[in-house]
Amino acid sequence: MTYDVVVVGAGIVGCAAAVELAQAGVRVAVFDAGPIGAGASGRNAGLVEHPFDREQVALHDETVAILRDVLGDAFPTQPTGVLLLFEDERGAEQAVREAAAFPELTPELLAPDAVVTAEPSVRPGLWGCWMQTGYPVRPEAAVRRFAELARDRGATFVTDTPVALLHDGDGTVRGVVADGEAHRADVVLVAAGAASSALVDPTGQWQPVRPLWGVSVNLESAAGPRIPLVDGRSEGSVPSAFSLIPTPEELALGSTWLDDEPDGISWIARLGAEAAAFWPPVTEAAITGVRVCARPHAFDGRPLLGRVAGHRTLWTATGHGGRGVSTGAATARLIAATIIAGDDRDVPPALRADRAGPPPVTPSA
Repeated sequence: MTYDVVVVGAGIVGCAAAVELAQAGVRVAVFDAGPIGAGASGRNAGLVEHPFDREQVALHDETVAILRDVLGDAFPTQPTGVLLLFEDERGAEQAVREAAAFPELTPELLAPDAVVTAEPSVRPGLWGCWMQTGYPVRPEAAVRRFAELARDRGATFVTDTPVALLHDGDGTVRGVVADGEAHRADVVLVAAGAASSALVDPTGQWQPVRPLWGVSVNLESAAGPRIPLVDGRSEGSVPSAFSLIPTPEELALGSTWLDDEPDGISWIARLGAEAAAFWPPVTEAAITGVRVCARPHAFDGRPLLGRVAGHRTLWTATGHGGRGVSTGAATARLIAATIIAGDDRDVPPALRADRAGPPPVTPSA
């Protein structure tokens, strides 16, 4: 088969990019080694939140607008707010100062009494930083809706099939090989999340994006808090820290940032113990499941968007970390527009894929 564009990755970015490309009349196919939304897009905690990075704020704001349009009534009309929790006043004050760099968050310092007023179920005595962000959604809702829209516009999906890049003898990417069959394309867009580096360079020499594993425990939502609760310690500074996200159907208890793929079941007790220090009702909450996913963590914490350095036909949109659902829809719209234009100069320099340098040239298999 021959296409204008082949997208590798059926997560939120890949599916949303397929919508934009197909809408513009581009012949597009989406390939994935697993089912739609099998990675972080379908297994995240379910919270669309501010990226806390000035370079990505515009992508977040546009993503909120896109998701509101695509999901309709399933997307909240207003943010619920997010409450960062701290053992002491000093930590909460520091969080407020840092959040003040983004006035749209309207951060507010909450003394212990005010924390309990904001969310009565938390342990008394904690300090808080309240921020105006957070739109809870069902984790897989957005990616499945984008896949549905892409199909409606004529995109082809080939899932649950091993995929590799197809190269000419000089290393030029000419499409993909799926289940032994070649599928040629003028452009290949790699939006494969944590698998993106290995897909581009199976030798492992080029690894600007690596997996950072997350575990979340699903709890019954009946006794849950009204707002997302988060341990205020810096994300990634510890292997795990408390978060509790109320989504429309369940509570998502997390979170972890692990280099190696974990056994999710083995983390239930540890996450529960950490949660009890902030939210005592966790000891009575019924567990309904466990999710494990690999977040695509970029080497500098920002996504890689645009042409891969040294390649004319190879583009990428990956490395969103835990913010794929928060910025992915707008990322997809941006990357689709650059592919159609054949020029990625509209991608902000801080987010351009070429900052990662070129991968090795891979000869034709």
